Amino acid sequence: MKQYGLGRTLPSMIAVVGSVVALLLAPASTAEPAQTRTPPPERVAWIASFPHVVLENPHAELWVARPSGASGYNRAKRFDRGGMVLWARAASGLDYFGPLTDADTHNPDRHDHVAGTAGEFGIHHPLGYADAAPGEAFLKIGVGLLQRTDARPYRFFRKYPSLDPGVWTVETADDAVEMVHTLNTDAGWAYTYTSRVRLAPDHPGFTIERSLTNRGTQRLQTSYYNHHFVLLEGRRAGPGHAITLEPSHQPRSDRPPSPLADFDGRRFEIQRPLGEKSVTVDLLPVFPASSPHHWQADFTADHTDARLSVTHTPTPAHVVLYAREPYFSVEPFIEIDLAPGESFRWTATYVLQ
Repeated sequence: MKQYGLGRTLPSMIAVVGSVVALLLAPASTAEPAQTRTPPPERVAWIASFPHVVLENPHAELWVARPSGASGYNRAKRFDRGGMVLWARAASGLDYFGPLTDADTHNPDRHDHVAGTAGEFGIHHPLGYADAAPGEAFLKIGVGLLQRTDARPYRFFRKYPSLDPGVWTVETADDAVEMVHTLNTDAGWAYTYTSRVRLAPDHPGFTIERSLTNRGTQRLQTSYYNHHFVLLEGRRAGPGHAITLEPSHQPRSDRPPSPLADFDGRRFEIQRPLGEKSVTVDLLPVFPASSPHHWQADFTADHTDARLSVTHTPTPAHVVLYAREPYFSVEPFIEIDLAPGESFRWTATYVLQ
């Protein structure tokens, strides 16, 4: 029997043609087409021009800044380059974080033109700064080896020249991105710092897992906190924006309360427009014996259903609440002390409600 291409016999080809005709005449499927995510709001879309990684699953979408040196979203010498979630959106359409400026005023070289989950090591005392003479090196973990420029005390908003930015590597998957920073110096400082951002598999949310390993000969003794530049649906922080803490917290300093906000030990709420002013509340968590290892902060605002919950492991040593237009923040501080060869891990978990 003759073959008609692809090794089929004439009767089998007739059967295939009949099957195709039957399919064409069958009623149209009632299944819904796969949904495509709507574009981001205009206030957010412009940050897509900077290097970033998009993580997606059926529950949420994240934009995570890539540590990209001269082309990155933020190039100043303050915040750690890894694990900065610029913007997040739940499947409900509610969105979280986002830029603190617009496209026309954004300056990547400004220390505070960042977004979302920007974190910092050694905010007041970076490693080696106190012992360095002007012109000598000090260490800002997650940024690199910097140069002290004069005899003035360290200030995070000043510009310090980079001597060695270290090396970043980035590994991506559909639901996670891992960013690894390695630095080796002649001064005895050497480390591997890893930030891994992962979407939650079964609800709108994500985790940021971080680890630091001391691979040098000098001790790494520093602090770390995440600033959490929070916007809910792009709304500017003002009256009705609140942060509720668990457990209760007590003041860490004698700073007088601000007339712009109230704090009752658990709930911080902005009462008046901030304008050009800011509010800072420095706190110590008071952990009950029944739950000594649970710390949580919930962000809410009037006129939006968006709510952000943050938990942190290990629990913070102290906490700073901060508000300045357009954002409000909770800053959980941890202390890190690593002898050569030692490692430390910490995790923040976020629920987009």
